Amino acid sequence: MKTLAMSLIVELVQILLTVGLLVEGKPSILLNPLHSSSGSSSNSQESSLHLTKPPILNREVLVKNSQVGQFSAQDGLDFSRKIRSHNVVALLKGCGREPNRLAVLDDGSRACCRYREWEWRELRAELYSYHFNNLLGLHNSPPTILVRLNYSSPQWAKVTQSLRDAKWKDHKVVSMTKFVDNITPVAIPKPFKRSSPTIRQEDLPGFNGSELLLQWSDMIVFDFVIGHSDRIFNTLLNLQWYSKMMDKPVHNLWKTDKDGKFLLIDNESGFWMGYKLGWNDQRKTDMQAQFLKKLCVFRTPTVDQVSWLIKDAENNPKSKLEDYIKSVDPQSFGLLRKMSRKEGNEFDSRLRKVDSHIKSCSLS
Repeated sequence: MKTLAMSLIVELVQILLTVGLLVEGKPSILLNPLHSSSGSSSNSQESSLHLTKPPILNREVLVKNSQVGQFSAQDGLDFSRKIRSHNVVALLKGCGREPNRLAVLDDGSRACCRYREWEWRELRAELYSYHFNNLLGLHNSPPTILVRLNYSSPQWAKVTQSLRDAKWKDHKVVSMTKFVDNITPVAIPKPFKRSSPTIRQEDLPGFNGSELLLQWSDMIVFDFVIGHSDRIFNTLLNLQWYSKMMDKPVHNLWKTDKDGKFLLIDNESGFWMGYKLGWNDQRKTDMQAQFLKKLCVFRTPTVDQVSWLIKDAENNPKSKLEDYIKSVDPQSFGLLRKMSRKEGNEFDSRLRKVDSHIKSCSLS
């Protein structure tokens, strides 16, 4: 009986693959982590891919389950403990523009440090973006924490001259992000360059194509919700001056050499910095939404998380995100002011726009 049952299952899988209703992919399954009993995203369940067009794909498509990115919830906790329990022995130039620095710890590990004397909201955006990325179940932004400088503490005592050279003032807050090497820039795939209004699953056929499309889908949702102004938006904005911008690698988007998983770095231009562009010029918000409007393929766990974030009027998305951050990294959460009501309303509005767009894909 077992042999017969297995044969039937194999035949069914082959049929589904033939008609395009079973796609091998690798979605995350971290759903509603505030209510999860596990601190790690490695414990997994069945999940699915939300496909809406054409009609034959207007249904959930079963997907093999695994984590999307390479950073589990436990990785974030481990990184926080490491930073707070080790001393910085070198502070080198690197990790982007001045006055950023690459910190080397006494165990040889490295972290990218971001110092902003006045624009503290950029540091908060790094922290909030990292945790929102996890809240969506993507796990493809490197672990990030906030720390307060203290020249006289053992953690910074060996690099006080380097701190002065960098013009980092004592007792200021800095962000520290896990350094990741062996990565490659990512270019925009052909389907997103076409004039066709909608990107569908069949635009990137096969296992690799399906997974690539899913990674782009998740990133586009993530970037739109936080208003990221220095990734895809940077590409679109610069098209007016350089017509071949679409052929260039996307700013702040990398993939791992090992398995090609996306790495979303430098998210300081999200939330306040990204939102205020749209507040000052509606055309900027429309530009941020441009790729989202082209997309009608979404990972079901991502769809579920967006729906969960907006479904409770008494516990709004801002509260859910901040409660989550406070629960997993209270030390960082207490160092900067919380998101303003205006930012929170924008965060809520953008999540609802994503939810509305997903539903419009299903209905059209």
